[in-house]
Amino acid sequence: MKKFNKNSSFTFYLAMVLFVVCCLSFNVTSRLYARFMSEGEASDSARVASFDVVVGYESVFPLAVTDLRPGDTREYSVSVNNQGEVAVMFSLFANNLTNNLPISIAPVSQSFAPNSSGSVTFTLKWCASADSPDYADKVDIINIQVSVSQID
Repeated sequence: MKKFNKNSSFTFYLAMVLFVVCCLSFNVTSRLYARFMSEGEASDSARVASFDVVVGYESVFPLAVTDLRPGDTREYSVSVNNQGEVAVMFSLFANNLTNNLPISIAPVSQSFAPNSSGSVTFTLKWCASADSPDYADKVDIINIQVSVSQID
């Protein structure tokens, strides 16, 4: 059996006192930290901005271009009414499906601010140098594509 001497009992009591002090300090510091903590509830809601664009044509599609001759140019307007809450980019592309006639249409792009309206004009052009009699009685089919995309 081991014998306890004066030094070992002092060490034991010192360890016990340090343990009690440690436990008390954890208790005190945890209560001090509690004043920085809080609990609460919150809620929020969000909605998506509206995207509402109306495109109108001043002429009837498909275009019946019967009086276009070499060197002629015809302009057509498309009205755009952006009734939404976001800015949009309006783009118009043309694709000559049959390529029977030398008609060209340049792509057109224009941006519209929220709640604004305007018109976009595109041009059909027949090159003046393409005046061969082979083009007589030919018909061309041109596909016009409209793209409207959000830009903000």
